This record gives sequence, structure tokens and C-alpha cells, in this order.
Amino acid sequence: WEQGVSRGLKMLIENGIEWAIIVDYDTLFDADDVKELLTLAAQYPEAEAIVPVQVRRNNEQFLFTMKDTFGNSRGSADASEFESDLTEIHTGHFGLTLIKLKALADVPKPWLWSQPGSTGDWDDERQDADIYFWVNWKKAGKKIYQANHIKLGHLQLVVSWPTNDWQIKHQYVNEWQDNGKPEECK
Repeated sequence: WEQGVSRGLKMLIENGIEWAIIVDYDTLFDADDVKELLTLAAQYPEAEAIVPVQVRRNNEQFLFTMKDTFGNSRGSADASEFESDLTEIHTGHFGLTLIKLKALADVPKPWLWSQPGSTGDWDDERQDADIYFWVNWKKAGKKIYQANHIKLGHLQLVVSWPTNDWQIKHQYVNEWQDNGKPEECK
């Protein structure tokens, strides 16, 4: 994935293209989302990268991170921080990401690079290629903005169980792997 995206971005830069939109296979969006993304890029020329709001698979967390003034990860944010069109974030998801290619040309390569965790395993300590991208983007002095009013879907596989009282119980696949069938479905 990262090789193909990197080659494509390099080709676009070499051909003088101004913006690129990177799309992930498991992101749901429509033409209005793309129009709004391009409108925001035109309205806010200082925004060199813009990502819409998206939710992580297999849990109830948003796919962005923020840092405090000391550079520490923030665990929460007040809803008022997301009332404006754009909010500066630390990392975001590549689901429908707009990047100004002029800014990308200043970022050292490799742009995208997956890294295993400290034990060499691809566990929760790993760094995915998109997060590696954002870390290097920030090191190069670039900013990332979240488009607070563009909300995208994130495809995932869920298990739908019939319960003992004839209701339907939805379960994330990782919950089934960790805990097995829900009690109310046995």
C-alpha cells in the first residue's frame, strides 16, 4: 500500500498537480464530502493537510489524536473545540485525506513506512504507515487539520447474534475473539 501511494504522490508532484486526495478502501463517503473537502482547502490556504472525521474499527474511538501545549497526547477534548470548520490535530486517518503536494515535497522520505513494535511484532505498539506519515509531517513543520463537519463511514465486519429473548446482539469481531459468544446468545 505505502509503495503504491508513495509512487503515486511522487508522480503527481512531478506533474505539477496541486492537491491529492488519498482514499482508503474501507471508507464510505459521497461526492458532497469531496466537494466540501475541496471547498475547505480553497477557503483555508494555510491547511496543507485536511482529514475528515472518522471512527476506529472495533471500538468507539475517533481516528485522530491531539497533543497539549507540552507535546503530550491528549485523552479528551471539549466538544467546543470542534465547532469551527477545522481543528488542528496531531494525526488522522487516511480515509479521504487532502494533501497539498507543494507541502509534501518538503517532507523527508520515505513518506509512508509501517514499523513493528519494540518486540518486532505487529501488535498494538506498531506504527502504521499513515501514522508514520503524520509524525514526519509534523517534524517537517507541517500542520494537519480535521474537517469537523465532514463525517465519514468506516467499514468493518461485525457479528450479529440472535439472543435468547429473540433480539439481535451486535458484537465487534475482536470482542468475539477475546471473549467468545455473548452470554445472552448461548
